[in-house]
Amino acid sequence: MSMKKNNVPETSIEPNAPAVGSSPFSKPPNHRTIVVNLESTVGKLSKGEPLSFQIGEKAAGTIFKNQQYVSIHGATARPADIRTAVIEEVKMVGCNSTMPIAIGMQITGVEPKEFVAQGDIGTGFSVVIPPEHQSNIDKVLQKNDTHVASQFASEFPGFGPQNIASKGIVEAPNKQSYFVERQHPLMAIVQENADNLQMAHVQPFENNMFMVSSHIVDSLMPPLKVQVARQLPCTNLENLRVDAHPADYPTFAAAFHKISQNEMAKIDASFEGMTGPDVEEKIKQQKAAALRAFSAVPCNIQAKLQFVYHTLEETDVGNVE
Repeated sequence: MSMKKNNVPETSIEPNAPAVGSSPFSKPPNHRTIVVNLESTVGKLSKGEPLSFQIGEKAAGTIFKNQQYVSIHGATARPADIRTAVIEEVKMVGCNSTMPIAIGMQITGVEPKEFVAQGDIGTGFSVVIPPEHQSNIDKVLQKNDTHVASQFASEFPGFGPQNIASKGIVEAPNKQSYFVERQHPLMAIVQENADNLQMAHVQPFENNMFMVSSHIVDSLMPPLKVQVARQLPCTNLENLRVDAHPADYPTFAAAFHKISQNEMAKIDASFEGMTGPDVEEKIKQQKAAALRAFSAVPCNIQAKLQFVYHTLEETDVGNVE
């Protein structure tokens, strides 16, 4: 880990000698394909019904966790924690949309890289699906380089963004210092910045621990949290969610109102030059029928999403809040 201040060179200070453990990235990544079905109608969406998919905790465990047998008697290993998954790649491997408008999808673990200008605002989506679109061509939505994450997991086994401030670090009763494990990433920063720190405030303690003054911990912990989150970006797959929004309109109601206006204009044009009470009644009836038919139009999207990811062992990241 590198967080040197003022280009201070590394030193050979005794407190920090991070152990190199086996990385979960040494195993092949997991592959899962999830079929996301979003179903509604023009009428329901116009009234504000959301078009979204959210996986449940049990379903997520069934889909994303690997059950590994460790004996011929059926004993299984403790499953990996999918709340701290490191995504390597997300692809859309198939899509079928009956929507009459372009749809922007926001997907957990996928950065918004496709933008649509809506007035003075640019809205970002994980992917934009054209109107009435069908495709079986693979499209990469997210690609992450996991080399840095693998290196961090190997150098600091058991530590992650969820527990960096709680695992291997305990505030002392005097509230003026902390007990910090030798292998905690914080001690790597202490070593790298030794020349800038008052090392009298870092003292060896029993059980492979060090006593570090509160002002050092309070100063180094915030940037450490940021760097760990960058080096080991984790996604909670138990909270996998897909939300669909109109790409070119602020709301579904606005989008479908625009389409319905065009249809009403066509009906008016079909009676151009005709007058009389009967004509007005026919126009009224045709418009009402057209609106009812349009309101019942299915708005369905089926998207096949393939996730390629690594999971950290449950004991590697401690308790996740």
